[in-house]
Amino acid sequence: LQPRELKLTKTIILDTSNIKLEFYDDAEIDGDTITVLVNNKLVLYQQRLTEKPLTIYFSAFPGTEYELIMYADNLGLIPPNTALMVVTAGDKRYDVYLSSSEQKSASVKFIYKPKPK
Repeated sequence: LQPRELKLTKTIILDTSNIKLEFYDDAEIDGDTITVLVNNKLVLYQQRLTEKPLTIYFSAFPGTEYELIMYADNLGLIPPNTALMVVTAGDKRYDVYLSSSEQKSASVKFIYKPKPK
């Protein structure tokens, strides 16, 4: 993967360690493909976005910052490459709209902060 500028889209503070991420093509299905990394580890490679989700599950450690990067493998028929990422953590849901190009990759930070006992 070629180095690209990162654009921080959102930082999400979570109160549970179990995280589900679902990626959909945003707006029109136009052939966008993405590669996704979490803390520089490959979790999706050149996967096509459609109306059916690409799903990732991971467990977070308290106080650890996780950085997700969505890298556009192409721009589809309608540039830029856009995705809707649905984050489910416990009973909370977050919709995050990501946009990447050949110059910039979208990033999202996650931080797990357990609820006080």
